[in-house]
Amino acid sequence: MLGGFPLVFILLQNCKAWPAPINLLHPSASLSSTADLAENWPFRLPCRAYRETKMAIKVVYCITKKAGLSDEEFFHYWKDVHGPIGARIPRLRRLVQSHRLTVPGDEHRPDYDGVAELWFDDVDALLAARQSPEWKASTDDEANFVEHSKVAYIVTEEHTILREADPSL
Repeated sequence: MLGGFPLVFILLQNCKAWPAPINLLHPSASLSSTADLAENWPFRLPCRAYRETKMAIKVVYCITKKAGLSDEEFFHYWKDVHGPIGARIPRLRRLVQSHRLTVPGDEHRPDYDGVAELWFDDVDALLAARQSPEWKASTDDEANFVEHSKVAYIVTEEHTILREADPSL
C-alpha cells in the first residue's frame, strides 16, 4: 500500500478548492483505482494542507550544447529527439528539461545551456535503470548534441524550503 495514501483523503476534506481529478494526475491516469493513484504519486494538492509523503531521488545533469549547434538546433534536438529516448528509461518516474533563456539586460552569462532532472524512487531504481539498454541508448545519443567535457552531474534528495501557496485557497 502506498505510504500516506489515506492522508490524501484527509487532506482533501480540508481543501477549499478541488480541480477535476485529471488535472491532478498524469494525463493517462484516472482515479479508478488505488494503483492509478499510487503510480502517479506524489501529485500536487491545491490546498495549504499539501504534504509530500514519498521521498525520491533526483539525478541532475547540467549540460552544454555541442560546438557547432545553434540554440534552436540544440533545444529542438534535446526536446524532440533525445527527450523521447530518455523517457523510455525503465523505473524513471519523472523527466524534466530546463532550457536556458537569454534574459535581456542580464550581465551574468550562464554556465550551462540546460538542466535535465531524472526522478527515481530510490538508489536501487537508479542503479537498475543504468544497466538497461534504454539508458545506454540515451547515453549514446548524447554525443549528437552534448559537449561531454562541460557537463555537471549530481544525485540528490530534495528538501523543499519554500512552496508557493495559492493565495485564493
